[in-house]
Amino acid sequence: MPVSRLLLTSVLILVILLFAAPAAPQLLNSPYDGKIYLAGSAGFVFDRDTDINNPVTGPITDPEWEYDDVTSGSLALGYHLFGFRFEGEASLWSNDAELGGTLVEGEADYVSLMVNGYYDLPIFADILDLYLGAGIGATFADFEFDTIGFIGGGTSSGEDVWVVTYQAMAGLTLHVHEHVALTGGYRLRVFDEADYNGLVIDDDLIHSLEVGIRIRF
Repeated sequence: MPVSRLLLTSVLILVILLFAAPAAPQLLNSPYDGKIYLAGSAGFVFDRDTDINNPVTGPITDPEWEYDDVTSGSLALGYHLFGFRFEGEASLWSNDAELGGTLVEGEADYVSLMVNGYYDLPIFADILDLYLGAGIGATFADFEFDTIGFIGGGTSSGEDVWVVTYQAMAGLTLHVHEHVALTGGYRLRVFDEADYNGLVIDDDLIHSLEVGIRIRF
């Protein structure tokens, strides 16, 4: 596991334990325990950190990505238990991307299947919560790109790969009704190393903001 991912996981666990400890007596009294929920969200990708290794020109550290037509969304089915939530999630992220302004440009489509766990910390009565979460799963990445003086020089390439994926989430939940909550927060996706037809992308971190709705049954 890369150092950055290990550090991220360790910090996330420590933060969850820090907040969960003083609230432990309240866990068994969560008003939503035993409820199933359906959640949906839409997001905006605002930054991406990657390391790229090109077998011809060598590594490119922290390359600059420029995005257009970014769309992302997710659907999840989950269950409340003792102040925690556990869910299965499917998400889609699609965009037009350009690397370094002139080197690589194309279209990327990602479909992720994740298993997530959350802890909901009450902030104000039963109205406002802070949520912290983490997930693991796999992403199907479809990357079609044109290279300009990069690998083959003016060639078109495409690759479909499955990539191990990790994520961490944090944000606020506003309970507007017994069965309805609105959410807003930050999501960090971490893709494992992937080889896109000779273009190796490692430590691929994607930062996004999102809003959503959760319906309890």
